[in-house]
Amino acid sequence: MNQKTSRKLGCALIGPGNFGRNLARALQEDARVHFAGVLGATRDESSAGAAELGGRAYASLDELLRDEAIQAVLIATPSDTHAALAVAAAGVGKQIFCEKPLALTVAECDAMIAAARQAGVTLVVGQMQRLVPLLAEVRRLIHTGTIGRPVSLLIQRHDLLQRQSGSWLQRRAQVGGLLHQSSVHELDWLRTLLGEVAEVFARAAPATIQAGLDFPDAIMVNLRFQSGCVATLSACMTSYVWQHEGAIQGAAGSLAWSLSEGTLRWRGSQHAGESIQRADFKLAAGADLAIRAELRAFVDVALGLAAPLIPGEEGRANIEIIQAALISIAERRPVALPLPESQWARQAYLE
Repeated sequence: MNQKTSRKLGCALIGPGNFGRNLARALQEDARVHFAGVLGATRDESSAGAAELGGRAYASLDELLRDEAIQAVLIATPSDTHAALAVAAAGVGKQIFCEKPLALTVAECDAMIAAARQAGVTLVVGQMQRLVPLLAEVRRLIHTGTIGRPVSLLIQRHDLLQRQSGSWLQRRAQVGGLLHQSSVHELDWLRTLLGEVAEVFARAAPATIQAGLDFPDAIMVNLRFQSGCVATLSACMTSYVWQHEGAIQGAAGSLAWSLSEGTLRWRGSQHAGESIQRADFKLAAGADLAIRAELRAFVDVALGLAAPLIPGEEGRANIEIIQAALISIAERRPVALPLPESQWARQAYLE
């Protein structure tokens, strides 16, 4: 370690659920980190998390935030709690890594961003999909003009995410819905690929497939980008055929990829082309690499070694698209971006 990194970064986890524990284990692989402890929703959850991950079992948020051994926090709690936790952490000078979605509304995102800015701390969001090797390679090929200017895109994310009865993940008020909990990854990556969105038109399936959910589990989202490119996202969290794949039509060729199969292929209008299959192109392997990369980048920022890789403003832009999609579903119309300030706060479609 150089002089700047001679000290270790004290980090704590808020929210030791399945994914929170995965984040903490990946963070602990970084030798620059001292893992200080865990705060769960109950004392038992805190104790169980600390027993598995190490460090202290904090009895309350106040106790954790008062601990001067902690310089940074990982927030991996129900989505409706992200804003309040981040604002509190910023208020005592903690660096913040918040798992996606950044929050449920643009207004909540703005409160988080403002609190971090005022405190002079970093707020980053866990949008790891943009770092998955296959999707990073698709982006490189598009940005280097391999198939010319993108004209249209189709992306499918069809999962089988079966939720336990009574889980917060079944509740719109806590998780936001399908777009917040899953498709925010695709929307974030599409922005890195094609730029900012100008208009959103979305439709939800007429019935929910999975029992126990109080929100639609199948949605189609049509996007028009400022560049003129159009895209369709087909999202379903109760699909018995797993699909993570897409295709792009360009002015000088076509490109298709599959995270399910770990494949990438493209063909140009002049007959050049390539077909690739790699182990790290599959979703599970690529996601592991991406999570480690985003956490290393967070530690770099917290230690003053780099600028944020995925700052809170990026998370806000994704939530604005999601809010536009939910307005489109509720009001059955296309919605232009940016949203007016009157639409930034929580609306009836999140209740």
